[in-house]
Amino acid sequence: QYQKQRPEVWADGTVLDIDRLPAEWQERFGSLKNDPAALADTMLSRLAVPEIAPAWHDRLVSEWRRRIRGQNSP
Repeated sequence: QYQKQRPEVWADGTVLDIDRLPAEWQERFGSLKNDPAALADTMLSRLAVPEIAPAWHDRLVSEWRRRIRGQNSP
């Protein structure tokens, strides 16, 4: 997660709760620079939508294939 969040690697956010990490890792994550063009974490968390339940995912995929893509498409 730390490597992925580094700007020169991927600059992606983390799924980790930084406050629950050991102090050493909190400092490491805290030292990473944010991309000035990136949306603020507070905005992202405010607009976040939880993932759907797996059973609903299967149904949505099935219905999408049937209605949008068409039953006979690969």
